Amino acid sequence: MSNPLSRPRLTARRAAGAALLAVLVLAGAYGLTRLGAIKTVMGLFSPMPAQEEALDAPRITVEEARKLEGALLVDVRGAGPYDQEHIIGAICVPNHELEKSLGKLPKEKAIVCYCSCPNDHLSLVAASKLIKQHGYPRAYALEGGLPRWKQLGYPMVTSARP
Repeated sequence: MSNPLSRPRLTARRAAGAALLAVLVLAGAYGLTRLGAIKTVMGLFSPMPAQEEALDAPRITVEEARKLEGALLVDVRGAGPYDQEHIIGAICVPNHELEKSLGKLPKEKAIVCYCSCPNDHLSLVAASKLIKQHGYPRAYALEGGLPRWKQLGYPMVTSARP
């Protein structure tokens, strides 16, 4: 008689079923991400290869951005991180809402996108979209993003909340 407290054995059939389920879940997430049904959240789902090729927007240093007369700083991280801290004078336009917010971004101004990603990923995506898909002639990704801005001690707005 078998022990009812023992662990069920992993049969070949169960293993194959589990592997198939994992493949379907991953394929579904990939497909839904491509369709825009799942939003990219700080790199949880990376952009598809077609988007990766488009990440050739010009980068601009913090010092260069501060010298741009009338430049608009755009925080592309999202409302939560923006509310916690952002660059003084910046507006919040989350990367996944860029197309809906084009009315806030005048084409005659320099647009400097920033994020807090290790390689400026979100800001590069946003600046690339503005240039290639929406015809903005002067869109840039802030090199080093918010961490670099803070490191240099430039003005910030911070929330009183922890």
